[in-house]
Amino acid sequence: SLHDALPISRRGINTLHNSYGNAFGIYVPNLLIDHSKEMLVEFPTIQEELMKAYNEICRGQLYEIQISKSSKAMWEDYERVVELKSAGLGRFALSSAYYLFHGKIDERNPREISKTGALLFQLVDDLEDLEDDVKKGIKTAPWFFLSPEEQSKLKSPDEIQMAVTNPVILRKTYQTAEEYLSKLVTQFNEWLPNNDYRGIILDGINERFNDRTAQCGERLR
Repeated sequence: SLHDALPISRRGINTLHNSYGNAFGIYVPNLLIDHSKEMLVEFPTIQEELMKAYNEICRGQLYEIQISKSSKAMWEDYERVVELKSAGLGRFALSSAYYLFHGKIDERNPREISKTGALLFQLVDDLEDLEDDVKKGIKTAPWFFLSPEEQSKLKSPDEIQMAVTNPVILRKTYQTAEEYLSKLVTQFNEWLPNNDYRGIILDGINERFNDRTAQCGERLR
């Protein structure tokens, strides 16, 4: 998260880079990664999963920069970025928890669930950060709901801002997020044991979704 927060601010809050300088903003997260490896020295399998996740997150970040500069980027490119950048971390969390309980890595289900959860998270995140992302030149979910013809006509940041904040485009983004929420709940229902903890997790997912999208309510009306 610290490496990801390279801009001056994020949602109106100064980043580590802005508050203490670039060197501090780079070395501190590097140190935290190294420290996390030390903490997991007794769990080499989980340590290996962490390094896989970090590799995927970095690749996803680079790919996002690449497609933001491309005029031919498509929804499939967006999905690939999210699968690497956001789902990598979710996959690590689920796989590690599964390993601690079962003594082995469950590759299939965490991969599917984390991808769905990451796309859900990213769609909501894009709705929240829309103005900042346009200023940074980042192409996020609403952009990919524009037709190629509409995209080709947009040149200035102001034109892009007007297009991606169109209520029709925002509604499509929100409805897609709802579809991923429903899919995520179904996947967790199939993967988790049928006990009180499953209900708590699913209730938490729904509450978190409602809390975050409530901030977008005015735009969606």
